[in-house]
Amino acid sequence: MLTATQVKMVREFYSLTQKQLAKEIGVSDTLIVLVEKGDRKLTRRLAEKIVDFLKLTEQKITAIEKCFIYVEDQRQQILAY
Repeated sequence: MLTATQVKMVREFYSLTQKQLAKEIGVSDTLIVLVEKGDRKLTRRLAEKIVDFLKLTEQKITAIEKCFIYVEDQRQQILAY
């Protein structure tokens, strides 16, 4: 099951705006914004819609998370110079 943080990560990984993702899965873009901000609970149904649309597996989600962690680590190193 996805978390709100993972929703944002996978959406950004696939270069989708909140509006684009919302349209593809049949929800409002406001809902996506609220879920990503943690102001609205990510329901199982919404998570399933996102997983189905993006054809996500646990392995893909984990790989995407690792990419974001790596990029953030690199960003921090660059900023430290």
